[in-house]
Amino acid sequence: RACLMWPSVVVAVLALASLSGEAQGELRPADFVDLHIGTGGQGFGVGGDPPGAQFPFGAMRASPDTALDNVAIEFDHFGGYHYGDNEVRCFSHTHMVGPGAIDLGNIGVMAYNALPSSATVTNYGYRSKFSHADEHATPGVYSVYLSSHGINASIAACGTHTAVHRYVAAKGQPLVILFDPAHSLKQKAVRACNVSVSPSSLTVTGMALNSGSLTGRNGMGVYIYFAAKLSGNFSAYGVWDDAHKIHGSGTAANGTAVGAYVQVAGIQVEVAIAISFVSQEQALRNLQAQIGNADFATCQTRAQQVWHEALSQATVAQAADPAFRDVAVQFYTGLYHSFMAPTTYSEAGGVYLGMDNKVHTVQAPSTAYYSDMSLWDVFRTQLPLLAFLRPDNHRDIVNSMIAMYKEGGDLPRWPIANVYANCMINTHGNLVILDAFVKNITGVDYQSAYEGMYLQATQPDRPHVGRGQDLTQYLKYGYVPTETGSKSVSKTLGFAYDDWAVGQLAARLGKHNDSDMFAQRALYYRNTFHPSNQYMCPRNQKGEFKCQLDPSLHAWLYEDDNGYCEGDPEEWRWFVPHDIDGLIALFSSPEDYVKHLTRFFELTDLDASTLLPNPFYWAGNEPGLLEPFQFNAAGRADLTQRFSRDVLKHSYSSKPDGLPGNDDYGAMSAWLVWASLGLYPLPGEPRYILGSPVFPQVTLQLAGGTLNVVAHNASASNVYVTRVQVNGQAVDMARDPFVPHAALSAGGVLEFWMTDTPQFYP
Repeated sequence: RACLMWPSVVVAVLALASLSGEAQGELRPADFVDLHIGTGGQGFGVGGDPPGAQFPFGAMRASPDTALDNVAIEFDHFGGYHYGDNEVRCFSHTHMVGPGAIDLGNIGVMAYNALPSSATVTNYGYRSKFSHADEHATPGVYSVYLSSHGINASIAACGTHTAVHRYVAAKGQPLVILFDPAHSLKQKAVRACNVSVSPSSLTVTGMALNSGSLTGRNGMGVYIYFAAKLSGNFSAYGVWDDAHKIHGSGTAANGTAVGAYVQVAGIQVEVAIAISFVSQEQALRNLQAQIGNADFATCQTRAQQVWHEALSQATVAQAADPAFRDVAVQFYTGLYHSFMAPTTYSEAGGVYLGMDNKVHTVQAPSTAYYSDMSLWDVFRTQLPLLAFLRPDNHRDIVNSMIAMYKEGGDLPRWPIANVYANCMINTHGNLVILDAFVKNITGVDYQSAYEGMYLQATQPDRPHVGRGQDLTQYLKYGYVPTETGSKSVSKTLGFAYDDWAVGQLAARLGKHNDSDMFAQRALYYRNTFHPSNQYMCPRNQKGEFKCQLDPSLHAWLYEDDNGYCEGDPEEWRWFVPHDIDGLIALFSSPEDYVKHLTRFFELTDLDASTLLPNPFYWAGNEPGLLEPFQFNAAGRADLTQRFSRDVLKHSYSSKPDGLPGNDDYGAMSAWLVWASLGLYPLPGEPRYILGSPVFPQVTLQLAGGTLNVVAHNASASNVYVTRVQVNGQAVDMARDPFVPHAALSAGGVLEFWMTDTPQFYP
């Protein structure tokens, strides 16, 4: 009976340790983070966030990779873990963050209760059942009871590239640690791997060459090296080969499916592990620099403290109030997800492997080099949030993009590790760079950034990232014609947006001829607007519109020649973020624009299953993130307040399926953070749209000072705003329902007065 009670007791102790502050009334931000949010969902509603241990922006994401009765459908496991599963396959150390593609999940480690056989290391024979009742996850630390093996597993992040595992077995039971460098989330993505065991130094080292959905787009893949040091002596050890044959006392194996095992003396062991994208030697340096002699408890404390400091940038005054606790959990979890990525790619000593496959060192004033940037997604919400809350991180992100241009030949579209993955369309990194400039982020070589932007916007053929022949056609016709392939409308609208960004930076750098040229190109979105039906429609080279306003499900899912990227005419009708006033002018009147946009939302079933995309407003994908806030430009801030709160209420929750779609490196989570504050960013513009705040007060610690966002009479039913003041100055909610970045970034008070009645501002 004592053994049966043991796992629950261990997990309960860990939970009590992390919540001891709550028991004493000293709530910390991490107490409100629920790492299971974003780990569930089905189909297009899978959040895909890994719940394991990492530092803010850490490359080490040590997290369980799970399955349901040893079946792991890739679409449900982009982050390795799915809440509906019942088995842990192993713990791996590299993960993407809520992506829409399968990749990484490298260097598997698992605890087992016997020396392995060939069957053990074949098709995850070492996997274990688990229960959510025996699982505990907080920022930086993860633990679970492996019930099939009678082993409690815990992991604490210890740095951006390191973590410490702790395994405790039942009394008298063998404890064996398996190292599986062939493991990956995408089946057979590891093209080569090796492993070495050193009983004298208590270390296991190795490598995996991973060629996943994105990392494989360079034609080779990405090398991930690891170095692990165990805390106990080896009583037995060995390796297995590609045929899964066990070689007892073997110390090295090389192939495509090899691995190693170590039995330790005793029932408890700690495994300190480091990863590197540079070399085996660098993995050892990372291990020494970030862990050294630190044990699990030390790393646990370190991880909890670094996350406490990060999340304490926001203090929700009444987070523990039952009326606000659930939304506070969503808010702080969203903030946590927003700080998971991009990935710190520079390692101990500031070194990183560049886009030219050469080792470089981070240059001041930057303190880190980043990769894994889902730019098509995160430029809209997550990176503007970093620019607002953590401008130094945003500076380093932009400088990393510029380094990619200098070292690899192009600014990135979607970089992962040192690979130009080129996922999605357009070159929306332009908005990230412009956003840094207009928000006065210094320490950036904007001249070099502009050079890279200009080349991509003017040269069809680029080494890695460009617009290709779409650009040639775009310049010839003023739109991308249907003859060039699919997504022509989305590409045209995206090119116009990117051109606006290039032109805006050109103007600020004194390049007025360039600015004028790009300003004209920024208006090309008009060329897809059908004057009769008032939709953005595909056009052929003859100028004929090819509107298909009710595309088939097959056309949407497989993006046949329907003109749109991950959407339909209803959703892309509104995508002119850089010129919403110009979009409104295309309709017969502002009232007509409001009527159609209101219809768009009222036809949306926000409570519908996220298994498939919504044909109207789709909260779970990026093209529509701005749409609830677009009423402000037409003088109807009350409708922005109504619909943004509707989306928060119906499309987000504190459940495992609480995100409306793939989190896409924090894009969805950051949307929730912004909307909860009653603000929304316009990338490339130094102002924010005013919305409907959720909490009575949120205090933000910004680089320029302390900002208090106060909502008088805030409640779930009071979604409308009677008036707004910024530092005592009234905002004209009828004609200018926006707030300048400069008015917030220096600190002060942003006040809203809330009511349950729609307001029609004079």
